[in-house]
Formats: sequence, structure tokens, C-alpha cells
Amino acid sequence: MEIVVFIALMELYLVHQFKKIKVVAKKPTLKAIQIYNSHKPKHKPKIAKEYVLAKAENQDE
Repeated sequence: MEIVVFIALMELYLVHQFKKIKVVAKKPTLKAIQIYNSHKPKHKPKIAKEYVLAKAENQDE
């Protein structure tokens, strides 16, 4: 009987503790945004003209 009461009280205590925890999503700093943007490709890669012309010729046939 005592063990059941102990488990019930511990469960209530843990639920109470978890309700206190607030997860706050922090906004990224300016430095973090600059680093993220510096790793992104600046321009889309160009498709070689030979590939485009060869593909167009194959579609005409």
C-alpha cells in the first residue's frame, strides 16, 4: 500500500516539475544568420549549352 502511495506522489511531483519547464525557441543571432547564408550557393549552376542543344535535338526526332 505504501509503495502505491509513493508511486502516485512521485508521479504527481514529476508532472508538476515538467509543467514548470518552458521550452523557449531562441531566435538565431545575426552572426548565425550570416554564417548560414555564407554556406548557401550564391547562384544556380548553369546548364551547359551542349547538353541543352543535344536534348532539344533528341526531342525533335
